[in-house]
Amino acid sequence: MNKNKLKSSLLNLENSSFSEVISFIKRSSCYLYSRSNKNSELFWQSNLPVKWFNDLIKEPFLDDFLFGYFSKEENVNEQFLSLLINSNKKSTLIKVIKLTESFAQCNHWNSFTVFKRDFKLKQFYGELKYIKDYRQYWNSELAKYIVIIESMDYEDICIQMISYYEQFKRYSEKTKDNRSLILSYEAQLISILNTILNLKKEFVIDSKLDIANKYNSKEFSCNAKEQMPEIRPAESHQNSFLIPREKINEQKAKFRSVVDFLLAKASSEYKIKNYFTGLANFEYIDGLDSELSANSKFDLYRKTLEKGTYDEVYFNNRIIENTDELKEIKKSPNLWVKQFKLSIASSIEYFKFLKIPLIIDDKHSNSKIDIEKVLLLLNTFSNFMIPQGRLIIYDNDGSFKGSLKRVIPENFKRLFDSDYIVSYEETELISKCKEYFNWTEEEIIIILNFLTTDLSSSRRFNIDFTTRPMIKIGKQYIWLSSFLRDCRWEVLLHKKIVTDNNRNLILQPANTEKFIADLFREVNFDSIASYCYEHKNLKGEIDVLAFKENTLFLFELKSTYVEEDIMKTSKYETLKFNSKASDQLHKAKDYIRSNFEEIKAIEELNVNCKKEDLKIVTLIISNIYQSDNLIFNNEHLKISLFELLIILKNDLYNMLVPKIGKALFDSEMKIPIDWILNMLNKSNPNYTKNSCGINEKDCNLWKDKNNCMPNDILTAIKDNKVWKHQDLNKTFKTGNIELTKFNEDHKYLV
Repeated sequence: MNKNKLKSSLLNLENSSFSEVISFIKRSSCYLYSRSNKNSELFWQSNLPVKWFNDLIKEPFLDDFLFGYFSKEENVNEQFLSLLINSNKKSTLIKVIKLTESFAQCNHWNSFTVFKRDFKLKQFYGELKYIKDYRQYWNSELAKYIVIIESMDYEDICIQMISYYEQFKRYSEKTKDNRSLILSYEAQLISILNTILNLKKEFVIDSKLDIANKYNSKEFSCNAKEQMPEIRPAESHQNSFLIPREKINEQKAKFRSVVDFLLAKASSEYKIKNYFTGLANFEYIDGLDSELSANSKFDLYRKTLEKGTYDEVYFNNRIIENTDELKEIKKSPNLWVKQFKLSIASSIEYFKFLKIPLIIDDKHSNSKIDIEKVLLLLNTFSNFMIPQGRLIIYDNDGSFKGSLKRVIPENFKRLFDSDYIVSYEETELISKCKEYFNWTEEEIIIILNFLTTDLSSSRRFNIDFTTRPMIKIGKQYIWLSSFLRDCRWEVLLHKKIVTDNNRNLILQPANTEKFIADLFREVNFDSIASYCYEHKNLKGEIDVLAFKENTLFLFELKSTYVEEDIMKTSKYETLKFNSKASDQLHKAKDYIRSNFEEIKAIEELNVNCKKEDLKIVTLIISNIYQSDNLIFNNEHLKISLFELLIILKNDLYNMLVPKIGKALFDSEMKIPIDWILNMLNKSNPNYTKNSCGINEKDCNLWKDKNNCMPNDILTAIKDNKVWKHQDLNKTFKTGNIELTKFNEDHKYLV
């Protein structure tokens, strides 16, 4: 809406009723700064926010409304803020200020001086002031490390980062029997490498530098080998005198100081985000030192991040139960190739479950992208472009027993190098891929372009090499084998497709709604998807309705990808679940109560009870696990699509017990995934060591295993039956969290 039109509309609403005002606000989103509405301050400077304040704060979309206010510093309205301070929405005000970080905007920060007059808000103001000063300290310290980054070439940055990670994996005692710690640090170092590459790219663009390759592929390989730490002898785990001493040159020392600083900075920022998202509270503040205490929400959040392990088990089991696919996997010549094929098949199952098309349009060309081929290339490189690793095996007393080596297919070894970081000339890589995959050159170029992070480009873009892992410098490609071995490519591709705003996703919500309705019909519910209605001059849609035994379920679906970032997660929870989804379900429920005869007339639902006997249950469903089992606006439950699938299929056992032995060893061996995780993390204190066998009959989620009833669904959700095993097998200890200045002597990767 243009500026003059918005001005005119707001002026016309001055004497209108609240129903007319709220209808316009929701329809136009005039309160929210966006590309289509760059003049949100006109609404906030009008009389409407103050005049209708008492009605507006009762609206289910209040969180979204306040996000709009704090989205732009020109929106400041001191009278509106004063009303908020003196209302019963003070906690909501604090939550939204934390999540929007609006205190970083000058006008909003100046308006917060009024907080000093209120006891609760005075303390909050002091906490925000501390965070402003603490961040300023870290940013000032960052400057000297940026100089080091700017002095290095892209190739050396990549080599030195892999060298540091390999040094940690090979020499740190922390890594023994602690797989989750290795993966945690891997994720942190990947994030830091993205940060370093973004800082370097900004410097290159601002300085108008031309990027040329420092090394050819052969020179790159030689230099990378020289910079890698020696392989640690297995026997040195029992005899520390056998540990090789690493040679540290000046560049390596300087770069590692950068990484150490950025790890400390990221750790400090993560602790602050715990505070912003309500997972921790300040205990005391003293200068730039402070202490936070984590609460029970922290444990729940950390467990949520672990849930992806279980859907991977489930999708693997689905493939193994498919006779034709299992036969194909068993034809493979060895264990590693079987595992490789199972991984690709499971990835495709993930896409099918989320109704993501396997052929998508390329955003930057008129080409079609074959996701199955993309997954094949990525899994091939991540599995086989890494050197033949070893799994070190210990006896129960901790002594070294032996090691198991990976096998790389001969046809791959003939064409490609396998190392912790590899490089190929562009034409060479295309030629090798053409021969190995037996694809056309055009197909290979399309897929490579889809996956390329071009550091030579003068275009500004945010670098995230996990979603575009083919790093290109000049005419040379780099593959960071060490970082890319453990990736779940289906999840990262999902993230990329959503981030690219791919137009092929337009049908995903409707297809998912139909899938949910079909699931309910399979267990003898009457169900309909995508039901449209009109009520009180507002159009609405109920994504899924399901009816059985006087109970009507209303589902609001939110399909997206939210990366494992605690702030983004909390913002999404607040805006999509607590605000928009809650508002839509509130309207839908009101419509059904007011128009019961219309609902009874829906043939697909077969509602056969009286209005007074009807029980309405509202649920928010999303493909993400965040916020599972929370209740929004004191009414609406939230669960993941995967949890709903497990409940309606009554298939908990297949989520908890991998059948991978059937595919890899022709064995009926069934070891619970939690037991496997405990074995891989024996020295990790977060694992409780309580894991035991799982009996299939104990995994029943229905009162009558042959008949799913509405109460079975509600009980499974409210009692957290699908995820209860996490409470037995893993706990993240809460405690005090210190915030201090940077300590150069502390090394994270030791």
